[in-house]
Amino acid sequence: MKKYYNLTIVRNVTAYFFIVVLEKMHLLSKKIVESMQIPDEDKELYEYGVIVFLKKILFYVIIFACMVIFKQEMEGLFFLVAFSYLRRNAGGFHCKSFISCFLLSVSSIVVSLLLIRYEVFGILYYRSAFLISQAVLIMMRPVDCENKRVDKEEKDYFYKQEKIVLGIIDIVILALMFFGLIPIEKSVESAVILVGITSIIAFFSQKMAGLTNQISHLRNPVFQEYPKWKERRQTMLLYVCDDNEIHQKKICIILKEYCLDKKIPLEIKCFSDGQALLFGMQEEGKPIDAFFMDIEIQKENGIEIAKEIKKTYKESNIVYISSHEKYVFQSFETEPMDYLLKPLKKEHVFKVMNRICDRVGQNKTISFVVSRKEIELDVDSILYMESSKRILNIYTDHEIYRTYIKMDEMMEKLNEVSTSFVRIHRSVLINYDHVKRIKGDEIVLDNDAYLTISRNYKIPFKQFSMQYIECKVNLM
Repeated sequence: MKKYYNLTIVRNVTAYFFIVVLEKMHLLSKKIVESMQIPDEDKELYEYGVIVFLKKILFYVIIFACMVIFKQEMEGLFFLVAFSYLRRNAGGFHCKSFISCFLLSVSSIVVSLLLIRYEVFGILYYRSAFLISQAVLIMMRPVDCENKRVDKEEKDYFYKQEKIVLGIIDIVILALMFFGLIPIEKSVESAVILVGITSIIAFFSQKMAGLTNQISHLRNPVFQEYPKWKERRQTMLLYVCDDNEIHQKKICIILKEYCLDKKIPLEIKCFSDGQALLFGMQEEGKPIDAFFMDIEIQKENGIEIAKEIKKTYKESNIVYISSHEKYVFQSFETEPMDYLLKPLKKEHVFKVMNRICDRVGQNKTISFVVSRKEIELDVDSILYMESSKRILNIYTDHEIYRTYIKMDEMMEKLNEVSTSFVRIHRSVLINYDHVKRIKGDEIVLDNDAYLTISRNYKIPFKQFSMQYIECKVNLM
């Protein structure tokens, strides 16, 4: 009982110490940022950067103090350099809070140095464990964890860097062996061993988390938030346009975090001006799921750029980002999905992404072959289809596609992803979303095309029209 009481006191004192230190850091970071001439919308980012810098200084001060106390300056220095560079690229387990991460890192390094100081293990043990750890790191590739995620591109980059760092460490160890500097050799090998242990812990934590999620999915269907993405089998493509590099990086980090959590494949393309975005959009070969647009982009207006986007993507999801509220009413002209104010809050972006997933995660695309090339087309862009002999002509708001597919087969494909298509003739199929007006037996579409309803399809078309209008009214 007494031991438990003593441990509780130590834990509470430690927690109180770090809470006080963190508060002081936040106050100091605010003072530093306020003393600099920084726009209000950027202050939050700079404060975060200063706090991260101060946390690193605190960490290294304590570690260097321990090295001096244990009289292991050289061993500690070699350990820190090897550990820092390898850990940065190899990944591994990360705690959820700064205090937990700080204490675990410091205690692990101190224990490693003490084991070397008191020669608990021989050199043969260190060399064997080093070779095993090195093999584990190479086989596992960079390991992320729940609290620090990386995407595939980042993993490939870090894997290359990791192999370079391990190669340099091998050269250093051979040199230390040659000169007989056994304690320093042990310190470098200890750093690799420690990184290997954190990677193994992170690997098994992922496996356990995956198993837990599978059980949760079986027990609770609420966890299956966006199952349509599995059917879609398509990477989400987002365009981000902001001339401020810091804000651009911040929105990208938040979007990546969201998609990693939801297990949605993601591709982000960033632009610093509107004209570059429009050019990229014209060259794009696949549907763009959403546009995150800054309104004040150098000398351009993001709302005007959005109007150009709407000419190609009428149903596009546009999310405006601005430091001011004065553009809110002006932005309504383009029917945006949302209007976010800087500095961006993660929870606000996540809510917008939920809505985007609800809308675009419904696989509203069809695929067919044109001139031996597979085309994936957004069904919302289709105006109507007309079959002539064996050829099906697909009319969109920007192009005409000709493919060899039966009308009935195409109708089945469309019914899987949309409820807006109806036949008005044995050889004509229209998208009701693009009907401008109906006058007697004639239909006028958005592109001013005139089509005639055949006699055999008048009653089915009228029934479809009533159901379509009723559905739209219920959604409003």
